[in-house]
Amino acid sequence: MNLYKIFNDEERNMINHIEIIEDKEYSKDEIARVEHRIIEDIMSNSKNNISELRDKYNGILNKLESNIK
Repeated sequence: MNLYKIFNDEERNMINHIEIIEDKEYSKDEIARVEHRIIEDIMSNSKNNISELRDKYNGILNKLESNIK
């Protein structure tokens, strides 16, 4: 799966603040690693910001999750 192609520019920019994604084919393990890094980043924030960030990244996490299955 090419993550670069399934995300729009805004989503790629959001992801690239956490984990750089490239225009290449990713394995399921690599996709899971990107998802894990995003979740780690969300959880490392203040408890007041976690819900806001989770909402912000929800669409991205859903796309990643659907591509792991």
